[in-house]
Amino acid sequence: MKKFIRTYTGKFEMFNGSAEMIDKYQIKPDSDYKDSIQKPLPVTQQRFYMPTEKGNLMLRVGDIILVGNGGPSVMAASDFSKNYSLLPELPSNVASILKTYQHSNETLSQALSVVTYAAGAKDWFIQLNSDEVFDQEHYKKRQNEFALAWLFGYTVTD
Repeated sequence: MKKFIRTYTGKFEMFNGSAEMIDKYQIKPDSDYKDSIQKPLPVTQQRFYMPTEKGNLMLRVGDIILVGNGGPSVMAASDFSKNYSLLPELPSNVASILKTYQHSNETLSQALSVVTYAAGAKDWFIQLNSDEVFDQEHYKKRQNEFALAWLFGYTVTD
């Protein structure tokens, strides 16, 4: 059996029940559900429907709206966190090195060896722990973030 990596390029937005989002996505409250209860529910407990190419999709506050090539779709926040993670965030100087090495047809290994000791980028990679000793866990974490950014993309902080 072969295993596959799921990739998705699109935008995600958590539905917050605001009038702005309701208007933006033409979301309607579930009037049948609303009429079946005795007292008004807080917006966080209400059900809504969003029109899509596949029909109306039920959503609640906290659900994720995925906006991609096939139009919007909805995913429960718990399912979203199991299937997706944010792109790594890199400081602009680290991102610049990554971009330069990717576009010059160099390897990830070469880029890592340069960025680890480059002026300005070194502080992002290498830290000392509370005992003023090299923090190996932090270093491994940053290497993994850099590798993920190399493979899947990244956002720039600063």
